[in-house]
Amino acid sequence: MEKINPPSLSGVFTTSSTQMTVIGPFSTYSQDAPAPDQQQWETIAYEIKMFSRMLEILSDPDWLTEVALKNAIVEDAVLHARSLCEVFLDPGTRKDDIKLAELIREPANYVELSAAIAKLRKVYSPSYRDMFNKNVMHPTKLRGDGRDYSEPLKELAPAIGEVVGEIEAAKDKIESLKGVEFGPFTPRTAAAKPPTSR
Repeated sequence: MEKINPPSLSGVFTTSSTQMTVIGPFSTYSQDAPAPDQQQWETIAYEIKMFSRMLEILSDPDWLTEVALKNAIVEDAVLHARSLCEVFLDPGTRKDDIKLAELIREPANYVELSAAIAKLRKVYSPSYRDMFNKNVMHPTKLRGDGRDYSEPLKELAPAIGEVVGEIEAAKDKIESLKGVEFGPFTPRTAAAKPPTSR
């Protein structure tokens, strides 16, 4: 019997937070020690760029002809929306989670940012958080055949965008944010086809 060699996957799973052509954030720090603040901001920047790009792709129906690709893009948009909400809203479930409140030492001094976070909290908690956790992040019995994520993404995109905008506005006051680029945040949503998964 002839041995079949699988195709090389060298570089396929390589990740980078600075190149949009690859798939995930890259970390060079120890898992035992927290990342310096600037590296944490870079992780947030990666989440912002990926969420924005997934929304752009979802708004173009030509990208969504292959079901598996469509599902992956919808689920990726949900994943990055959830990640940003968790960072910005700080549910504080694990000590190694990145928390905006720890990166901005005195968040109460940023009135507009606090207001934007309050708006995001109102949109995200608890129904969308539960939906994302139960239907995308964990293999639960509630998944069923598929979900329509158009409403959560349409509501969350501008709320996340407002928080991002307020962080950008405070950039000169936060030393560890200097040199970190969030890129343009374009909170477009899928208009032609609703983002459903499965």
